[in-house]
This record gives sequence, structure tokens and C-alpha cells, in this order.
Amino acid sequence: MTLNGGKYSQIIATLRSDRALEIMSAIGSASRAREGMTQAQALVDLVSGNTSADVTLNIYREPGSDKAWLDGAGWLSALATQQWMTKVTHLCLSADSATDSYRPTEAQIARVRGRDGTCRFPGCEVLAHHCDVDHIQPFNLENPQDGGPTDTQNLHCLCRKHHNLKTHHLWEITSLRDATEVWSSVDGTVATTVPSGPMAGFGCQTFDQRATRRTKARQQHYIDWLMSFSVSDTEIIESTEADDSDSPESEAE
Repeated sequence: MTLNGGKYSQIIATLRSDRALEIMSAIGSASRAREGMTQAQALVDLVSGNTSADVTLNIYREPGSDKAWLDGAGWLSALATQQWMTKVTHLCLSADSATDSYRPTEAQIARVRGRDGTCRFPGCEVLAHHCDVDHIQPFNLENPQDGGPTDTQNLHCLCRKHHNLKTHHLWEITSLRDATEVWSSVDGTVATTVPSGPMAGFGCQTFDQRATRRTKARQQHYIDWLMSFSVSDTEIIESTEADDSDSPESEAE
């Protein structure tokens, strides 16, 4: 930890990812509790004991395993897992579920993040903790019966950038029962992604098997990506000869 001198200073610390998540979550909770409070002031108040913060972090661990997965930090070492397990206050059994509302329940969010692990866009590694929990088939606010349901099978994690690409219909998604997703772009590109979180294929695979499945899927993704680009390039050339108009563009929201 270093302290820069002068009238104003910056405190810079290098921490383990799970500890940094714990501290930043507490600062965020404290700053949101009072209107107008900055994160810097929240940090000062926490350290001086003038305020407290309630933080809930989800840890996923397979029975008998010495390693766990922390939402927002990823896989923990055996030592870190042991340290975190002493802080556990509630044990929850996770299952697929549905709700009538547009917003998923906290239990649904925890399950989807634990299943997906990262953003589900092909090749994206943004942790699920920093992603939106999005409806694969859009929810119809005016008539929910005509739209996609708010259930864990119709929810997935997307970072804001790739969420906007989907919203602008630049990609279409076909979701399979095992949460595999087939992404198809407007230019003909097709790629397949599989969930990489600790609950991917829960009950069917061990953590090591899921890691192996993720590696194989990533290798196949790049093969599919190269093959689909080879096809789409031909299609783009043919369409350009027939029509000189610009290809559709979308501005991210």
C-alpha cells in the first residue's frame, strides 16, 4: 500500500481479487445508503467507524470440494475458500424458477450468474457479476403472456456492450436446454457458447469436467468463428456487387 503526499492523496493498494471485491462492495453499499455520499467519504466513514455496510456475496461450492467460486472474483484458491467458508451465514439450494415480474428475483440472479460465469457473448470474458441479467426472448411489458418469461431458462448474463448489440438485433440467439447458446449475426456469422460458471451442468458434471468442457467449447468457437467469417465474406462481396448501399450500423445505447 502506498500513500501519495500533498494536499490531496491517493491510497493505492494491491489486494487479492476476492478481498478487493469485499472492500469495494462495502464502500459501494455505504455510499448508496446516503444521498450524495462519495465512495471516498464512504471509505473514510467505514474506517473511522462512523458507518457500517451490509453486503451479501454469493459463494458457490460443490460438496466435498476444497475450492469455491465467488461471484465477482471467480475461482478461489483452497486457502481463500477456507477463509471465506468461515464467513458463511446462510446456505441455499439453487434451482430453476420463474416469476411473473419483469425483474428477476435475487435467487434467480444468483443462479444465472453462477451458471454463466461470464458474459455469454462469444469470446467475452467479462465476469457475470458485472453483467446485466437479460431476457433471451424479450419480456413484453404491455402483455407479458406474449413475451419471453422471466425464468432462469430464459435469462442469461450479458455485459452492457453486448447487451446493446442484442437489443439492436445485430445478433439472434437460440438457447438449448443445457444452456448452450447459438449466436447468429446479421452477416451470417454463427458461434456457439456454453456457460462457464460453477453451476453449469450442475448435477451432471464435476467442476473439473465443466472446466474441460469450457476449454473444448472455446476451441470449437474459434473454429466456427473462422469458418463462418469465410462464408460471410463471400456473402458480403456478392451483396455489394448487387447493392452499393452501406451496411446497417447501430449506435450503442
